[in-house]
This record gives sequence, C-alpha cells and structure tokens, in this order.
Amino acid sequence: QHAGRREAKKLVAKTVGARGAHKIRLYAAEHDLSKYILFDCGLVHYLLNGADLLKTTVSERSRAILCETFVGNELIATMTTRDDLFYWKSGNRAEVEFFLKSPGMIGVEVKASRGDHKSLNSLALLEPEVNLLVKITEGLPSFDPKYEAALPNQSGRRVIPMMRIPHYLVSRLPALLAERGVKEVN
Repeated sequence: QHAGRREAKKLVAKTVGARGAHKIRLYAAEHDLSKYILFDCGLVHYLLNGADLLKTTVSERSRAILCETFVGNELIATMTTRDDLFYWKSGNRAEVEFFLKSPGMIGVEVKASRGDHKSLNSLALLEPEVNLLVKITEGLPSFDPKYEAALPNQSGRRVIPMMRIPHYLVSRLPALLAERGVKEVN
C-alpha cells in the first residue's frame, strides 16, 4: 500500500526471480501486458482476505482468484516448459485465463462455479488456430467433440471440441488430452 509503482515493479520482479511467482504473458501482444500467478495459494488467500482467515467468508471474487491460482499452479507443474503458457484477451473484454500452445492450441477457462462460455466462444471464433476448449469448473467431467461456439452479437459459428473437467482433475489434464488424441506439438 505504501510502495510506489517503481518499488512495486521491483518487488514483483524479485518474486518472479525467487520462483515465488510466475509471469504469464498475453498471447500475441505487442506490449508487456503480463499477469502473475503466485505459487503459494495460502499466501494468495492471506493477501485477499487478511489475517482473520478463519473468521472471513471468502467472497465470490476471491474464490475465483483462488481457483485461477490453483489451476495455474497445476498447469505449470504439468508442463515441460512454461514458455507455452499464456493468457488470452480480446478487444471486447473477453478473457480466457490460460492459453496453451502445446500440446495443441488450447484455451483453458477457469470458473469457481459453473459460469458461461462467452470467453471461450470468443476465443474459438477469433483465433482459428485453437483446436480445443477446456473449461475447468464444478460438476462432472464431459467431452463434447462437436461443441458449437457462437456469440449472440456475432453471426459466425464454429464447431470445436470442448472438454469440461472439475478443479480436482486439473493435474490429470495432460493424460485426459492424450486420451482424446491431443499430442505434443513440436
């Protein structure tokens, strides 16, 4: 709260350098519009809710950030290189939390609860090289090989595979992708 912008940037750089956080770049961006994932979900919880962790009800926004942090950590742990991990954002404010360049071009949306598919649909329609959508959310796992991505204010449609998995299966994502025939792209 008391640090200036320059000091805050130094602190973030030191945290990344100390391997306490990971920098995730915006896919296909001309400027550095990175976001950061802290490797310690407990620290994230503390930063979001303060010292009274046990007396505090976690807000829906904080829960969403914690889910994104957890999923980001699990994805990083399963990847052979972090250079293939991005996030994606469109001009109409749609954002997909994670964009994997390998294996395949995959959009990974994280929802604390069920949520909608608008951001994944935007990704599918605006990025033709994307070959799979993954939604991490509550509920049972499912796979729809012919999911139809569409937006109410756009005329285009695209048929693309969509996988839905619960949060607790994120560490198995590479195996689930392999089962569906998604292989490493080199």
